Amino acid sequence: MGYYTQFNLSVIGDPGEEALFEEDLRAEALKYSKGEPWPELEELIKYGAAYAKLYHIDVWIETVAKKHPDLLIILEGDGESSMDIWEQRWKGDQMEFHKAAMPPFETLKTPYELTKQN
Repeated sequence: MGYYTQFNLSVIGDPGEEALFEEDLRAEALKYSKGEPWPELEELIKYGAAYAKLYHIDVWIETVAKKHPDLLIILEGDGESSMDIWEQRWKGDQMEFHKAAMPPFETLKTPYELTKQN
């Protein structure tokens, strides 16, 4: 069994550099698949979206992003579990990650929320 995620990929920058990034990303992914291509990765690159089990894609992108410091790479994920929504961005060796979170209610609290420590 596995965990599916809806991935969305955006690459912002020079189109020629973007094509090189895609080639490098494919090559990096091959290291994790015994030389077999990843159809889900191809779908993500071609269409910018894929519903897949790409467990190491963040590692692949982090490795490849360093070779393409002028590109802004954005990977969004919406997992099977409720509230598993996140976005990760790379530019060269810089990276940021944000995960969606439900903020606590201020006034209309359940009895459990009233007893919880902040």
